[in-house]
Amino acid sequence: MRRKRKITKFYLNSKDNNHCLQACVKSVLHSNFENLPITANKVDVRTWGKWAWSPSAVVLLDDLNLDAKLFSSAKPPNGFDYGIFAKEGMSYLENLWSKERLANELEEGGQANIEFAIKSSKTMVEKGLWEDKDLENEEIDNDLTNDCLVIGKTFSQWLDGKFEFYRSHFIVLIKDVSPSHWRVHDPGEITPKPNRYVRKVINNRSILLESIVIRGVKEQPH
Repeated sequence: MRRKRKITKFYLNSKDNNHCLQACVKSVLHSNFENLPITANKVDVRTWGKWAWSPSAVVLLDDLNLDAKLFSSAKPPNGFDYGIFAKEGMSYLENLWSKERLANELEEGGQANIEFAIKSSKTMVEKGLWEDKDLENEEIDNDLTNDCLVIGKTFSQWLDGKFEFYRSHFIVLIKDVSPSHWRVHDPGEITPKPNRYVRKVINNRSILLESIVIRGVKEQPH
């Protein structure tokens, strides 16, 4: 059920810079509910906390009665197939990524929650909360115009206009402000920036790797 949402509250990333997705989830919850249906600590628990994956956030939002869905392409060379990942787990990553990248992920700690990520992905796929599709920026603009929110996965360097790759970062898209820019809440990987204006495109592609679209509270059956 789409209703005019409240002003989107800004939440900071944690001091260790590893909870940007949780900050985005809290912003979404604050915008859609008069009273938060879950504590901040519970958000961390339900999404594992450090190094959270998109599926855990989508499943949590769905459980809290929000119309949420993850859009991302499974197509190679840059896609990620959550359907296969849900079935094969680590072996899918071993086949998908180079040994260097996998070793780096393990060293950084990104796979510490791998079993939780697999479980969340299975639930997401089974409930139809993932669509194998990259949204066009125009589709995202339309959702934002219709009072939806979007949690976007990107790289913090891309937000600064640098086509560099480090580790992924999450932001909340709030408003389509022009053909070239969105207004976002950036919980910060280093410097938090509420109501930040960012370019939609870098190096002839969208700045978004994945998009979680939240279209408000679900309608209750009559």
